[in-house]
Amino acid sequence: MSSAIATQDNDAEILERLVKVYRDAPDSYEALKAAKALLAKQKSSKNVKGQANALLMLGEIHFTMNNLEDALKTEEEALAIFKSLGDRESQESVKEALSAVYTKRGDVSSAPNRDKGLAALGELARAIEAEDKTRFSEAMERCRRMNSVSEEDIEEKLGEALENNYLPAARLFKEVLHFEDLMPETKGLYVDKRFHYMGFRTQGGLHYGPTFKCVQGAVINRGGDEVYSPITFSDQLPDVYKSSGGEAAGGSQCHDSWEHEVAYHPAVLDAIVQMTFSLGMTGEAHNESNRCFAKTFQEQEENQRILQEALGGGGYPGQLEM
Repeated sequence: MSSAIATQDNDAEILERLVKVYRDAPDSYEALKAAKALLAKQKSSKNVKGQANALLMLGEIHFTMNNLEDALKTEEEALAIFKSLGDRESQESVKEALSAVYTKRGDVSSAPNRDKGLAALGELARAIEAEDKTRFSEAMERCRRMNSVSEEDIEEKLGEALENNYLPAARLFKEVLHFEDLMPETKGLYVDKRFHYMGFRTQGGLHYGPTFKCVQGAVINRGGDEVYSPITFSDQLPDVYKSSGGEAAGGSQCHDSWEHEVAYHPAVLDAIVQMTFSLGMTGEAHNESNRCFAKTFQEQEENQRILQEALGGGGYPGQLEM
């Protein structure tokens, strides 16, 4: 009798090792077959804890294969067995696996360890408020590791921080997460067509007629020294290059021979040059934008200083010590 039990235990151990080998390979199909054989072996030997472990393995393999309903069913069976045995450590392992299943299903609120996930998200929010780079980095890593926290949860917290206190949050995200497109210097400055050509007229003494006003809504990134703008054709621009011989509708000849050779109307070529001058034309608007950002940032820092003094320099209420 003892010899038969030892043989069954040995077979179960071999199957368990085989499951791990196939999972590491990875060969999910063979791992699934081995896990089912292991579960059958544990049931035949009436090894209750062995059955629960086999069910957990089976659920994790189903999860890898994206068989989420099967994973949920087997892992819930494993959890029920571990609860009946009073094995708290194993229960926590199953809860983590179940949390991963619920999160992948898009139902993170039903994850067994959701309370732990919410606590981690709360710490993430407090780390952002404290503007502590180390603490924020650790909180982000913790949230990303947890099965009871989804990517949507993290994005929501980051978005709330930007809404509540944009500049400090954006600066923190740039330094820790390398989000390069949040700070003001990377924002585009939109220039209305009327302002664009008014700048040429008032600052450069150039007055463009309707045919040569082809730059529409230039967008400028002064931090990157870049200008983008669609170039649109005026209704008054003659279609001189669609007919052969470079003649306009009605038989009029092109202004110069080079215009016919490059096949572009001079208004289009001039518009390309106009775009590069948009940086200078919008200098005043850019400086005003900088002054607004600086004023807002100074006001926010002053408000934070007053709050810190009111709290006696002790930080924010409820702030956790790491």
